[in-house]
Amino acid sequence: KSTSDNADKAQSDAAKSTSDNADKAQSDAEKSTSDNADKAQSDAEKSTSDNADKAKSDTTKSTSDNADKAQSDENKSSDNADKAKSDAENTTSDKAESSQTTPPPANESRAVAEDGMVKFYFATGFSRLAKNADDVAKDAIEAGKSGKKLIISGFTDSTGKAAANEKLSRKRAEVVKQFFIERGVDEKNIELRNPKNSVGAKGESQEGRRVEVQIKD
Repeated sequence: KSTSDNADKAQSDAAKSTSDNADKAQSDAEKSTSDNADKAQSDAEKSTSDNADKAKSDTTKSTSDNADKAQSDENKSSDNADKAKSDAENTTSDKAESSQTTPPPANESRAVAEDGMVKFYFATGFSRLAKNADDVAKDAIEAGKSGKKLIISGFTDSTGKAAANEKLSRKRAEVVKQFFIERGVDEKNIELRNPKNSVGAKGESQEGRRVEVQIKD
């Protein structure tokens, strides 16, 4: 009996030990699998988060760089536009300045201010004043209205009949005189005077188609 009891006990202990070892092995395996799964999930989440942050950073940097480039291009375009505008204004100003100091072609009339006087140029065969007469002659108008003397002298060109040219020259001088009277200059402050040489320079007939107005104190 004692031998049988001992054998049963040994068998029971062996079975229990085997079961405990099996349970421990299963528990260790399950724990290892769970730990590995948790680590894999954590690594995957971290990698996804890092990739998302990197993508966000790259997108932000790209957007910022593109915005800076666009702003730089816009500023450059603005500079070009300003330069083009400045060049156009300078060209216009140069042309306007030139038109204020040079005689016009034969088919145009023009008023210019030069050497302290006003010159009224007329188109060939006409006695109509230029459209810019008021702008150019405004200082002379004010001077005449303040009591200063306006000396008006008419010239002729060297082409055509001298008598006809003289007649047209006088008519143009009268037109200029009337121009100042209509703008408030007293007639007593206006004097028509024949120049010493009423014919324009040879080869420069436009200089002969003019009436000069000098301002005298």
